[in-house]
Amino acid sequence: MDDQNEYRAALSRRKVLGLAAGATLGAAVQAAPRKSAARVNEIVLMDATVLSRAIHSRRISCAEVMNAYLDHIGQFNPKVNAWDLPS
Repeated sequence: MDDQNEYRAALSRRKVLGLAAGATLGAAVQAAPRKSAARVNEIVLMDATVLSRAIHSRRISCAEVMNAYLDHIGQFNPKVNAWDLPS
C-alpha cells in the first residue's frame, strides 16, 4: 500500500497535465502533413520560464504569444481534433 501512495504522490496534477500536453504536441507534430512542411512558431516551443523571461523583458508581447498558440492550434487541430474551436 505504501508504494502505491508514493506513486500517486509522485504524479502530481501538474506532471500529468504536462505529460498530456507533451503527448498532444507530439501527436500534432506526427500528424502534420509532410508535403507542406508545416512550420512551428518558435514561441510555442519555448518552455514556461524562457517564455516568462521573454515577456518580462518585452522581447515578445502577450498578444504575440496568444496569437502564436492560436495559430498553432488552428494548424494542427484538424489532424489531432483536440480542441472544439468556435467557427
